[in-house]
Amino acid sequence: MSDKLAEDIVVIDMRKHLSIVDYFIICSVKSERQSSAVAWYVRDELGKKGIKPQGVEGEQTGAWIVIDYSDIVVHVFLDTMRSYYDIDGLWSDAQRAAIE
Repeated sequence: MSDKLAEDIVVIDMRKHLSIVDYFIICSVKSERQSSAVAWYVRDELGKKGIKPQGVEGEQTGAWIVIDYSDIVVHVFLDTMRSYYDIDGLWSDAQRAAIE
């Protein structure tokens, strides 16, 4: 994702906090064009492995794109939207997972 100018990539382990998702992957971008590029990249790379999303929201505006892979939910935020919704802070007590 960082190849597509995604910044501040965080993986949050949600297994102890929610029963519907195991991990949130959160990243920031500077523009709607970048958010679309990052979302497309994620969907394309996982699609090559036969992994299809359960749903995608926010592609029309690009301010906050959510890609739901059931156990993993990817959040692509414009910088301003990420700080406004502060998912990182909301789940600050959740463990951060290593990015490989």
